[in-house]
Amino acid sequence: MDEAKKNLKGSESRDTFKQQHKLHAPSSFYACDLDFVLVIKYPSASIKAFLDYKRFSENITFSEVIAYNQLLKTAPIFIIRGNDPEHGAFYIQQYKGGDWHPNPPKTELIEVAKCPTWAELVEWERKLRQEH
Repeated sequence: MDEAKKNLKGSESRDTFKQQHKLHAPSSFYACDLDFVLVIKYPSASIKAFLDYKRFSENITFSEVIAYNQLLKTAPIFIIRGNDPEHGAFYIQQYKGGDWHPNPPKTELIEVAKCPTWAELVEWERKLRQEH
């Protein structure tokens, strides 16, 4: 990855688009976004996992449960929880399924790792990428 890509922080235009969608589209036009999709090039290009970062105070929404349930058909989903995305710690849960009908939705999450630092989170990801 080149230095220009490393310095990218996110798309202001994407955030503006999402906000404008909320303002202009009917309230029945439900949506959610994904934080991060892990892909591999070799030996076979594919999606390895979906990651969603959440603060400890944030719940999984009904629209996320609907999306996660569909995405599970493609690759595993991991919720990474923390309150300091720049420094950690990171608590990783694997999403196993959910029911969007109740309010709040019901989800099945399994704790898979606690990574106090970015170095340990990168090592966890390295192992995930190497799994067949």
